[in-house]
Amino acid sequence: MKTLPVVVIVLSLLLGGTALAQRELVLTEKVLIPMHVGRFPGALGSDWEISLALTNLSGERITVGGPTGAICPPILCPYIPAEISPQATVNVPQMITSSQVPAAFFRTEPGKSHNLAITLRSQDLSRQGETWGSVVPVIREADLFSRRFALTDIPVQAQFRAMLRLYDVDPATPPQVRVRVYKVDPLQSVFNAPQESDELLLEFQPVFTIPSSESNKFWFPAYAQVALGLDDSLAGAERIRVEVEPLDGRADYWAFVSVTHNETQHVTIITP
Repeated sequence: MKTLPVVVIVLSLLLGGTALAQRELVLTEKVLIPMHVGRFPGALGSDWEISLALTNLSGERITVGGPTGAICPPILCPYIPAEISPQATVNVPQMITSSQVPAAFFRTEPGKSHNLAITLRSQDLSRQGETWGSVVPVIREADLFSRRFALTDIPVQAQFRAMLRLYDVDPATPPQVRVRVYKVDPLQSVFNAPQESDELLLEFQPVFTIPSSESNKFWFPAYAQVALGLDDSLAGAERIRVEVEPLDGRADYWAFVSVTHNETQHVTIITP
């Protein structure tokens, strides 16, 4: 009789693994949620909350799934599917991310993600009376790049913290990108003729963190981040442009830069 709870738990885990495999087969369309959803402390006394809201715009229920872990212990059911009723808005209080990749996929049935309106919002709760925060884009397949793309007009003065975040949504293949950083002259105008080309300051290939298992690769992207402004090559620049060049021709890549003011903690999101 004393062994029954253990048997039940083991059986639940086995059945849960089978159910998980079935759910993964159904939830084939993915949307990249490029930040950790939940609450966590930040630099200089900031208290960050990243919230995720989903609205079903269609006239039928939509099945969604993601590494939420908000309904039961992660060891028993780490990937929770749910149904969203027509014209209903729901909030996802937390998405589990791997220990190394602060991003995850939210998945739907094939052809259904376009019926979801999704808002991902970052807010410093220590200043919540002053701001509603900043919206961070969520990324669908049509938003991904196989060609060169850029993020421009990024400040690198001492009062800002600028972080480049790069994603490969198919971590089953090794990420291959080259990053170039150029100095931007804020005084150069469209009326200058001719304009001078931006000065190349830095070039490198970032090292991505790749999810460790096949299951994790289903739920998490490959990820790299670079703190801009810390390299000596950027000394003297006030603004920069970051150029990202995929080297394998695969439409798997996306990136953005978050710029945070050290005093106000206001966040500006710079996207391609």
